[in-house]
Amino acid sequence: MANIKIPLSARTVLIGAISLIWLCGGIGIGNADPAGRALASGASVEIIEPTGLGFDSDGTLLAADAGAPRIWAWNGSGWTARTGSAAEAQSGGYRDGSAGQALFERPAFLVSDGKGTVYVSDPDNQVIRKIKNGMVYTLAGTGKAGYRDGKPEEAQFHNPTGLALDEDGYLYVADTLNHVIRRVAPDGTVSTWAGKPEETGGYADGAGLSARFNEPVGLAWGEDGLFVADSGNQVIRHIRAGVVATYAGVPGVLDRDTGYLRGGYRNGERDQARFHRPTGIAYGDGVLYVADRLNRRVRAITPDGRVVTLDTGRAETLLPSDGTGMVQPAESSTSAGLAQPYGLAYRSGELYVSDATRGTIERIQAGPNGLSILRSGADLLDSVDLEPAGAQLQVWFDNRLVRFTGAAQPFSRQERIYLPLRELFETWGAQVVWLADREELSIRKGTWQVAFSTRQSGIQRIGGTFYLEPRVLSDMLGLLVIHDEEFHALVISSN
Repeated sequence: MANIKIPLSARTVLIGAISLIWLCGGIGIGNADPAGRALASGASVEIIEPTGLGFDSDGTLLAADAGAPRIWAWNGSGWTARTGSAAEAQSGGYRDGSAGQALFERPAFLVSDGKGTVYVSDPDNQVIRKIKNGMVYTLAGTGKAGYRDGKPEEAQFHNPTGLALDEDGYLYVADTLNHVIRRVAPDGTVSTWAGKPEETGGYADGAGLSARFNEPVGLAWGEDGLFVADSGNQVIRHIRAGVVATYAGVPGVLDRDTGYLRGGYRNGERDQARFHRPTGIAYGDGVLYVADRLNRRVRAITPDGRVVTLDTGRAETLLPSDGTGMVQPAESSTSAGLAQPYGLAYRSGELYVSDATRGTIERIQAGPNGLSILRSGADLLDSVDLEPAGAQLQVWFDNRLVRFTGAAQPFSRQERIYLPLRELFETWGAQVVWLADREELSIRKGTWQVAFSTRQSGIQRIGGTFYLEPRVLSDMLGLLVIHDEEFHALVISSN
């Protein structure tokens, strides 16, 4: 995680002007027994562990269920089994044939070509399946883990997961434990498209086959290339014209106790953001959505390059009618409303999210002009690696620690905090200019501009230094301001 500040009990938080709010209790990790599982219409089993999501050619929402294991279709009022209607399907297996009799082991991701064919990754069976005209076929793979390019019946994968199709009908596969991106031609021939196959994975940008990945999972086409959730490296990669680049996130550092790279949590500019096991991704209307699985949040990377957390607390759960009304969803296990988001699908301003732990599928309003961004004290504190409490107040502004120098230091007077104005906004990247004729301090960043003077409440001038109370930031500028007494810290966000 990004820091060690959980639980948040017995910590005072200052939000807005002068209101004190106690965060009681901790942030739950989530119940592994999903109390909110949805009964599938017309079937005797539950949606147990939904993973990948996608849309069929007619717009029907499809969900892969690794726990059932089946492919489900949402008909607007309930879930019906698209595959595995036979009772034995619940035990899983590997069998091609009619959709009703075919068996999957733990289907992971799926994608439709928009013409009636749906492709499904079946990682435990080490194959890629396709569903067409009511029949299930094996597209590529031998059924045994390995690494081999070539003909469809000879090619081998090692836990294939994320899928994406290009306009020419080529299928791209995140070959997770081979740490590469494979490409399957329309005739089923498999080749390595990006990355270098190896046992442990790695991290390197560059030309396709020289780049290195670490357990890539989710794939999604954008307007100018393929996005990859490089889950083991804790970053989002982008492949354009055969060149791999890091699009968002900071690569994790090695945890010698676990052997994995540490994840984190931070919003802001995409090259400084942090993720923790990004899994499913979806792209639509200029926004890239990320299921940040072990942070238990859905993130969005906006067209201007900022990473934000979506507020999923008001998500609508797709649960079937039981004849008396809608089945009530399980209580949210985090302030963001999710236990472990896995797969994503976006269409026409709506984002669908599978919660693998709770066994539910959620729908939230999204799109570039409809993002509901999470703004909460707990979320902001989670995003900052606070230093141990010291004698001096530590101040963070958009994930940057403000370094105060000389005599200009934060101070308290009559239970009010005052911050040196110039140092605060210069750390944020703003231009600070003294306007002598107006006796005002002008702050400008891009097209944003504001001026402060001692005529305003909450502003003081001591000698030649301007100070402000944190309430000015929230009341006048609309920033989120949190005071953490335990760490003797003030955290400010402009998101």
